[in-house]
Amino acid sequence: MKVLLISKAFPYPPIDGEVLPTYHILRGLAPKIEFHLATLRPTSDAAFEEGRRVFEQWGVRTHAVRRVDVGKLAQAWRCLRGGRFWVNRFYSPELGALVEDLLRRENFDVVQGESIFGAQHLPRRTSCPHLLMIRDCISMSHRRRFRLERSLRQWIQWRKIQWMESTLLGHCDLALAISPVDQARLRRIRPGVEIEVLPNGVDIEALKPAPDKEKPDTVVFSGAMSAPANFDAAIYMAREVWPAVRRRVRGARLLLVGRDPTDEVRALAGDASITVTGTVVDMGDWLARAAVIVSPLRFGSGLKNKVLEGAAMGKAMVVTPLSLEGIDLEPGREIEVVDATGAFADRVAELLLDRDRRERLGRAARRAVEQCYTWGAMTERLYQFYEKLASGG
Repeated sequence: MKVLLISKAFPYPPIDGEVLPTYHILRGLAPKIEFHLATLRPTSDAAFEEGRRVFEQWGVRTHAVRRVDVGKLAQAWRCLRGGRFWVNRFYSPELGALVEDLLRRENFDVVQGESIFGAQHLPRRTSCPHLLMIRDCISMSHRRRFRLERSLRQWIQWRKIQWMESTLLGHCDLALAISPVDQARLRRIRPGVEIEVLPNGVDIEALKPAPDKEKPDTVVFSGAMSAPANFDAAIYMAREVWPAVRRRVRGARLLLVGRDPTDEVRALAGDASITVTGTVVDMGDWLARAAVIVSPLRFGSGLKNKVLEGAAMGKAMVVTPLSLEGIDLEPGREIEVVDATGAFADRVAELLLDRDRRERLGRAARRAVEQCYTWGAMTERLYQFYEKLASGG
């Protein structure tokens, strides 16, 4: 089987949620499938060459072009001229031209768009089945943020992205959402389109419990700190929740772990009990230090890799209900779910003071991800979708 996979982000190195699924799709299914990866080159030539060599070893053929960066008005014109009326900064005419050239030269059994931002580079109609790996319902995240902030900008973003999702869903033969919550919302946005659920996985071999590395009274929140939902959660945790935790656990420390922290997030390190790491080489090593892992997200969509990673590490976790959407972990037995600010702080402090409770939650969470959330299970199910599309189903 021959698959063209279109991704605006080069899926290497596999260090964040945007590229992890694509990386593991290629890694897991390359023995069965001839993949052609159409993508944009990253800014680092060294990272591109290293990733290309890895993919070549797997049998993946990489086709990459450089993005030409232009100003906002020029980008708007490029989108409009290319028929992308929902103007966005991720559209690249260079990638669109590469995709059209590959479709002319090669015969594919399936063409796959990675997210709406990758799929927008496809022609409206293709001669082979089109799979949209839509994953998150991004408009739902903007809708939630609008309800939190009540800003005109977020209302415009919500409506624009929803229009984009609806249009691209209408062009595909099958769409895959990351969770039942996202699936339900996308079905309301574009009724009649076949939308199935394909959850993310977690690398349970790379992420394992390491109790000898745990630091007492240490709390970790992880994620790309430039992503709006993550930097909002980091600021909320530090300013609204953390002072109450510190009143109960005097020696507690908060680690905000993840790349590209905004200036506002960096400023949180002015509190001596808070560390902002920036980019880290080994996320598992930093997660291992946690006595408790938190995910205080207040808006967003999709399935949260940070929760699966914490569970794989066998950690006790305190999360908001939104952070757990689409993940089958049982509150109270495998994870703690709390919404209100004061209650969130109380639960974190209680776990810091109760080692036995932490260990029970961590063991139960690890068992759950071993049973349900491996990358192997995800890629095997995806292969079944490929077969269905390639056979005309």
